Amino acid sequence: MGKIEAEAAYAIEANQKPLSEEIVSRQYGVQAEIWETYGKEGREKSTRDMEYHLKYLIEAVRTDDLFLFKHYVDWLKILFRGLQFSDNVLPVMLNCMQAVLKERLPEELSPIVSKHMAAVSSQLQACDQSQTPFIQEGHPMGNLAKKYLESLLAGYKKTASRLIMNAYHEGASIKDIYLQVFQPSQREIGRLWQRNEVSVAQEHFASAATQLIMSQLYTHIFSTEKIGLRLVAACVSEELHEIGIRMVADFFELEGWDSFYLGANLPPSSVIQAVIDYEADILALSCTIPLHQRELENMIAKVRSDERARDIKIIVGGYSLNTFGDAWKRAGADGHAPDAENAVLLAERLLTDKKS
Repeated sequence: MGKIEAEAAYAIEANQKPLSEEIVSRQYGVQAEIWETYGKEGREKSTRDMEYHLKYLIEAVRTDDLFLFKHYVDWLKILFRGLQFSDNVLPVMLNCMQAVLKERLPEELSPIVSKHMAAVSSQLQACDQSQTPFIQEGHPMGNLAKKYLESLLAGYKKTASRLIMNAYHEGASIKDIYLQVFQPSQREIGRLWQRNEVSVAQEHFASAATQLIMSQLYTHIFSTEKIGLRLVAACVSEELHEIGIRMVADFFELEGWDSFYLGANLPPSSVIQAVIDYEADILALSCTIPLHQRELENMIAKVRSDERARDIKIIVGGYSLNTFGDAWKRAGADGHAPDAENAVLLAERLLTDKKS
């Protein structure tokens, strides 16, 4: 991150609410026929949403990552289509953002922001709205994953649990159940929510049910003979998506590690203390939302600055790190793993390298 990028990001962040209000006001002026029907409450929601849009732009500017905001706009385009917004809503919104930021930011900072907006505009029409479902019936255990997801979306938690336990007792490994049923099911729920095909309540229910069903396998997971290695696993501050990192902790248990899963939204001080108290060999951190990459960088920096924990090997994962290339290097981690299975392999390699 350069000084000029940091200044531009701060200039937007420090004025985020008034900028959002002005952008929405301009958007309402251009498309009054679309927005006036939503009334005062709709306008307030639009302003809150704009603050969130600006957060992504701020992070993109701060890290000088042209892909980050483009990726977010791709996501928005699919979301807006699911909400049945007119195709010109997003282009008008982006034009209003660009115009207001150009007018309100200091002249020397405006080009920094404009290049991100220009990058988005250049690919907006080409944005791919086709999304391949994460569950493929032709894949191993694809039919089980399909039935499992259908049960959860219908609210049949007991049926979903029975499907999993029957599969396990019939010979399916816990690893396969995690990677080929739980993981694609959770990703598919996210895809369906983005397309406005499932509700927030359904998404929350499915996630809570999956965590409960995972716990029903714990008697088998924690019976593995231990090998004397310890893992501390947690989500970074503000991160609430915890199923992925919980899966990571369970995979380490299956390989004989003692895992200490701390949960979601952890402050750095708590993570550092856990690393010390549990004498951890590896620290695994999860960052799902791209906006939380700053929290990941902050957490790793604080771990490194504490002499009691600075030598621990840190591995990271989650959607944000899987999507944004070398973001894990920028965060200061020792390595990145795209899933739980690879996280174990990475940890073993890092500890072997440490000894040599």
